[in-house]
Amino acid sequence: IFLINRSRYSRMGINNIAGLTVGIILKIGLFYLILRIIDSAANFYMADTGHIMGAKIETDMRRDLFAHLETLSHSYFAEHKVGQIMARITSDLFDITEFAHHCPEEFFIAALKIIVCGVNVPLTVIVFASLPLIFCFVKFFNTRMRKAFKKQRNQIGEINSQVEDTLLGIRVVKSFATEKLEAEKFEDGNKKFLDTKKLGYFYMAGFQTS
Repeated sequence: IFLINRSRYSRMGINNIAGLTVGIILKIGLFYLILRIIDSAANFYMADTGHIMGAKIETDMRRDLFAHLETLSHSYFAEHKVGQIMARITSDLFDITEFAHHCPEEFFIAALKIIVCGVNVPLTVIVFASLPLIFCFVKFFNTRMRKAFKKQRNQIGEINSQVEDTLLGIRVVKSFATEKLEAEKFEDGNKKFLDTKKLGYFYMAGFQTS
Protein backbone atom coordinates (compact mmCIF):
# COMPACT_ATOMS: atom_id res chain seq x y z
CA ILE A 1 0.00 0.00 0.00
CA PHE A 2 2.83 2.33 0.90
CA LEU A 3 4.51 1.66 -2.43
CA ILE A 4 1.25 2.22 -4.32
CA ASN A 5 0.57 5.53 -2.53
CA ARG A 6 4.16 6.61 -3.02
CA SER A 7 3.92 5.83 -6.71
CA ARG A 8 0.65 7.74 -6.93
CA TYR A 9 2.12 10.78 -5.16
CA SER A 10 5.19 10.59 -7.35
CA ARG A 11 3.08 10.64 -10.49
CA MET A 12 1.05 13.56 -9.16
CA GLY A 13 4.24 15.45 -8.32
CA ILE A 14 5.75 14.75 -11.74
CA ASN A 15 2.58 15.94 -13.48
CA ASN A 16 2.47 19.13 -11.41
CA ILE A 17 6.13 19.85 -12.06
CA ALA A 18 5.68 19.11 -15.76
CA GLY A 19 2.70 21.43 -15.99
CA LEU A 20 4.50 24.14 -14.06
CA THR A 21 7.62 23.75 -16.16
CA VAL A 22 5.72 24.05 -19.44
CA GLY A 23 4.01 27.21 -18.19
CA ILE A 24 7.30 28.75 -17.09
CA ILE A 25 9.01 27.81 -20.35
CA LEU A 26 6.22 29.42 -22.37
CA LYS A 27 6.38 32.62 -20.31
CA ILE A 28 10.17 32.75 -20.50
CA GLY A 29 10.04 32.07 -24.23
CA LEU A 30 7.52 34.88 -24.76
CA PHE A 31 9.55 37.24 -22.59
CA TYR A 32 12.72 36.35 -24.48
CA LEU A 33 10.97 36.92 -27.81
CA ILE A 34 9.83 40.37 -26.69
CA LEU A 35 13.36 41.22 -25.53
CA ARG A 36 14.79 40.04 -28.85
CA ILE A 37 12.34 42.23 -30.78
CA ILE A 38 13.26 45.25 -28.65
CA ASP A 39 16.97 44.46 -29.01
CA SER A 40 16.67 44.07 -32.79
CA ALA A 41 14.76 47.34 -33.10
CA ALA A 42 17.33 49.16 -30.96
CA ASN A 43 20.24 47.70 -32.94
CA PHE A 44 18.58 48.65 -36.22
CA TYR A 45 18.05 52.22 -35.00
CA MET A 46 21.65 52.53 -33.76
CA ALA A 47 23.10 51.02 -36.95
CA ASP A 48 20.99 53.14 -39.27
CA THR A 49 20.94 56.48 -37.47
CA GLY A 50 24.48 56.14 -36.11
CA HIS A 51 26.08 55.34 -39.47
CA ILE A 52 24.13 58.10 -41.22
CA MET A 53 25.38 60.56 -38.60
CA GLY A 54 28.91 59.24 -39.13
CA ALA A 55 28.58 59.62 -42.90
CA LYS A 56 27.50 63.25 -42.47
CA ILE A 57 30.46 63.92 -40.18
CA GLU A 58 32.79 62.28 -42.69
CA THR A 59 31.35 64.37 -45.54
CA ASP A 60 31.85 67.62 -43.65
CA MET A 61 35.38 66.70 -42.57
CA ARG A 62 36.36 65.65 -46.09
CA ARG A 63 35.11 68.97 -47.49
CA ASP A 64 37.06 70.94 -44.86
CA LEU A 65 40.18 68.84 -45.40
CA PHE A 66 40.06 69.32 -49.16
CA ALA A 67 39.63 73.05 -48.70
CA HIS A 68 42.63 73.04 -46.37
CA LEU A 69 44.77 71.11 -48.86
CA GLU A 70 44.14 73.78 -51.47
CA THR A 71 45.71 76.38 -49.19
CA LEU A 72 48.98 74.45 -48.63
CA SER A 73 52.22 75.42 -50.31
CA HIS A 74 54.04 73.58 -53.10
CA SER A 75 56.70 72.41 -50.65
CA TYR A 76 54.15 70.39 -48.71
CA PHE A 77 53.14 68.40 -51.79
CA ALA A 78 56.79 67.96 -52.70
CA GLU A 79 57.51 66.39 -49.30
CA HIS A 80 54.39 64.19 -49.06
CA LYS A 81 53.23 61.47 -51.43
CA VAL A 82 49.87 62.04 -53.07
CA GLY A 83 48.87 58.48 -52.15
CA GLN A 84 49.41 59.21 -48.46
CA ILE A 85 47.32 62.36 -48.74
CA MET A 86 44.57 60.38 -50.47
CA ALA A 87 44.64 57.83 -47.64
CA ARG A 88 44.08 60.63 -45.13
CA ILE A 89 41.02 61.83 -47.06
CA THR A 90 39.52 58.35 -47.36
CA SER A 91 40.45 55.65 -44.82
CA ASP A 92 41.58 57.94 -41.99
CA LEU A 93 38.39 59.98 -42.04
CA PHE A 94 36.34 56.78 -42.05
CA ASP A 95 38.11 55.57 -38.90
CA ILE A 96 37.51 58.91 -37.18
CA THR A 97 33.81 58.94 -37.99
CA GLU A 98 33.40 55.31 -36.87
CA PHE A 99 34.80 56.35 -33.50
CA ALA A 100 32.67 59.50 -33.40
CA HIS A 101 29.35 57.68 -33.67
CA HIS A 102 30.21 54.39 -31.91
CA CYS A 103 31.83 55.96 -28.85
CA PRO A 104 28.62 57.64 -27.48
CA GLU A 105 26.74 54.35 -27.95
CA GLU A 106 29.34 52.39 -26.00
CA PHE A 107 29.36 54.94 -23.18
CA PHE A 108 25.56 54.85 -22.99
CA ILE A 109 25.50 51.04 -22.86
CA ALA A 110 28.27 51.00 -20.24
CA ALA A 111 26.33 53.50 -18.10
CA LEU A 112 23.23 51.28 -18.23
CA LYS A 113 25.29 48.27 -17.18
CA ILE A 114 26.73 50.18 -14.22
CA ILE A 115 23.23 51.27 -13.15
CA VAL A 116 21.94 47.70 -13.38
CA CYS A 117 24.93 46.39 -11.43
CA GLY A 118 24.28 49.00 -8.77
CA VAL A 119 21.02 47.25 -7.90
CA ASN A 120 22.93 44.09 -7.00
CA VAL A 121 25.58 44.87 -4.37
CA PRO A 122 27.57 41.58 -4.59
CA LEU A 123 27.65 41.80 -8.37
CA THR A 124 28.81 45.41 -8.15
CA VAL A 125 31.65 44.43 -5.81
CA ILE A 126 32.74 41.66 -8.18
CA VAL A 127 32.66 43.99 -11.19
CA PHE A 128 34.68 46.74 -9.50
CA ALA A 129 37.15 44.21 -8.08
CA SER A 130 37.91 43.00 -11.60
CA LEU A 131 38.33 46.51 -13.02
CA PRO A 132 42.13 46.73 -12.50
CA LEU A 133 42.70 43.49 -14.40
CA ILE A 134 40.31 44.57 -17.15
CA PHE A 135 42.08 47.94 -17.38
CA CYS A 136 45.45 46.21 -17.87
CA PHE A 137 44.07 44.07 -20.69
CA VAL A 138 42.36 47.06 -22.32
CA LYS A 139 45.53 49.17 -22.09
CA PHE A 140 47.66 46.38 -23.57
CA PHE A 141 45.40 45.66 -26.54
CA ASN A 142 44.48 49.30 -27.15
CA THR A 143 48.13 50.41 -27.40
CA ARG A 144 49.04 47.67 -29.86
CA MET A 145 45.81 48.09 -31.81
CA ARG A 146 46.52 51.79 -32.37
CA LYS A 147 50.06 51.04 -33.55
CA ALA A 148 48.79 48.34 -35.91
CA PHE A 149 46.12 50.63 -37.36
CA LYS A 150 48.66 53.43 -37.82
CA LYS A 151 50.89 51.03 -39.74
CA GLN A 152 47.83 49.95 -41.74
CA ARG A 153 47.04 53.54 -42.73
CA ASN A 154 50.63 54.12 -43.81
CA GLN A 155 50.60 50.94 -45.88
CA ILE A 156 47.38 51.82 -47.71
CA GLY A 157 48.98 55.18 -48.46
CA GLU A 158 51.94 53.38 -50.01
CA ILE A 159 49.58 51.26 -52.13
CA ASN A 160 47.76 54.38 -53.30
CA SER A 161 51.07 56.01 -54.22
CA GLN A 162 52.22 52.99 -56.18
CA VAL A 163 48.94 52.71 -58.07
CA GLU A 164 49.06 56.42 -58.87
CA ASP A 165 52.66 56.24 -60.11
CA THR A 166 51.93 53.18 -62.22
CA LEU A 167 48.79 54.57 -63.80
CA LEU A 168 50.30 57.98 -64.47
CA GLY A 169 53.29 56.34 -66.12
CA ILE A 170 51.38 53.52 -67.79
CA ARG A 171 52.75 54.47 -71.22
CA VAL A 172 56.31 54.11 -69.94
CA VAL A 173 55.47 50.83 -68.21
CA LYS A 174 54.04 49.38 -71.41
CA SER A 175 56.87 50.75 -73.53
CA PHE A 176 59.53 48.98 -71.43
CA ALA A 177 57.31 45.93 -70.77
CA THR A 178 57.67 46.22 -66.99
CA GLU A 179 54.09 45.15 -66.21
CA LYS A 180 55.30 42.05 -64.39
CA LEU A 181 57.69 44.07 -62.23
CA GLU A 182 54.96 46.54 -61.31
CA ALA A 183 52.58 43.66 -60.53
CA GLU A 184 55.18 42.07 -58.23
CA LYS A 185 55.72 45.38 -56.42
CA PHE A 186 51.99 45.80 -55.99
CA GLU A 187 51.58 42.22 -54.75
CA ASP A 188 54.31 42.77 -52.17
CA GLY A 189 52.63 45.92 -50.87
CA ASN A 190 49.23 44.24 -50.96
CA LYS A 191 50.46 41.33 -48.82
CA LYS A 192 52.03 43.71 -46.33
CA PHE A 193 48.70 45.51 -46.07
CA LEU A 194 46.95 42.19 -45.42
CA ASP A 195 49.46 41.34 -42.68
CA THR A 196 48.93 44.69 -40.98
CA LYS A 197 45.15 44.27 -41.14
CA LYS A 198 45.39 40.78 -39.61
CA LEU A 199 47.50 42.14 -36.78
CA GLY A 200 45.15 45.07 -36.25
CA TYR A 201 42.07 42.85 -36.14
CA PHE A 202 43.80 40.47 -33.72
CA TYR A 203 44.42 43.26 -31.24
CA MET A 204 40.97 44.73 -31.89
CA ALA A 205 39.38 41.37 -31.05
CA GLY A 206 41.38 41.25 -27.82
CA PHE A 207 40.39 44.84 -27.01
CA GLN A 208 36.68 44.16 -27.57
CA THR A 209 36.85 40.94 -25.57
CA SER A 210 38.44 42.77 -22.67
